[in-house]
Amino acid sequence: MKIATELIVFLGPTLPQAEARLELAKVGKSAPSKALRVSIEPPARQGDVWRALQKRPRALALIDGVFEASPSVWHHELLDALDAGVLVFGAASMGALRASELSAHGMIGVGEIFARYRNGLDDDAAVALLHAGAEHAFAPMTIPSVNAEHAIDVALREGVVSGAEARKLRAASSALHYQERRWPLLLERAGLSRSARARWDVFAARGLPDLKAEDARLCLRESARAALAQRLPGASLHPKPRAQPSSAHVRARRALQSLEESAAPPPSQDAARDAMRTLLLAGLARATGTQAAPEELAACEQQLMLPARDRAARDRILLRAGIAEDEFQKLLETLALEQRALDSSSQLLPDGPSPIEAARLAQLLATLGRGRL
Repeated sequence: MKIATELIVFLGPTLPQAEARLELAKVGKSAPSKALRVSIEPPARQGDVWRALQKRPRALALIDGVFEASPSVWHHELLDALDAGVLVFGAASMGALRASELSAHGMIGVGEIFARYRNGLDDDAAVALLHAGAEHAFAPMTIPSVNAEHAIDVALREGVVSGAEARKLRAASSALHYQERRWPLLLERAGLSRSARARWDVFAARGLPDLKAEDARLCLRESARAALAQRLPGASLHPKPRAQPSSAHVRARRALQSLEESAAPPPSQDAARDAMRTLLLAGLARATGTQAAPEELAACEQQLMLPARDRAARDRILLRAGIAEDEFQKLLETLALEQRALDSSSQLLPDGPSPIEAARLAQLLATLGRGRL
């Protein structure tokens, strides 16, 4: 039997997995029963959050994500996670960027780097770095400028470098592309005096400050506590569909991904045409401003033979089927709106069709031996 994952973390070069698990274990000790069920995934790519929703997590922590070489995680995926009632956290790297862009929609930003983006930092490359692949645990190969500047700031506060020397270091860091920025080259380009370089070397030997790692640790603790809080009596995931639904393009991308990854056989042409009729009727009802009432959604859920009174059993059924909560809620809304359209057909359109006309059409088709087209 599949067991839902409580927390999904997208992590790569910002923090080693072993360190991440240590942070999570500290929080997990406070769990009221068994340990927190966590899945640590590689840096997020486009589509990864949609896939993660099939595991029905309580919380999701986006720390690292890819860009340039592969399509980055979409805002739409994170909005769908929020629609599903998942607590979505972001910090340190791609997570800080997306959280600053989506905080108004409910994404929770954590840490200093998120605060900088929210307060006006507009350089996406400030968190970028070159790193190894999964076979080498995503080990960082260059230094993101946000880490370089943080280390320089700490060195200035501690008197390791003077103001003029700090300015030289910042200028050298800014002039380097993220794929070239390494401390030996940065220090060489800064042109520090021999005594300043010696002071820096002593400072660096203690271990340079790592702002991204600090923010990642904080994000792990916050998201783990939130996931554990969902276990408390009365806590549950409440989907909150956004006012502006996804565009047809976004919906089609997600549907195509789900079709390709599903273990279920592909639908027949007749079944797909029946489903298109459902979508068209629901879309027509939606376009007139019609909204499904809670009791209509509940009736559709019962028609699908799901145990409405047993939330845990219902969730296990959906988990085995690989259906995320937001997708299930949209299914219920579509079915309810289709029924509303059928029940109010004569008012849905100007001079709309009546049930009697529908009965005659069905009779004609049956007489001609065509059944439903």
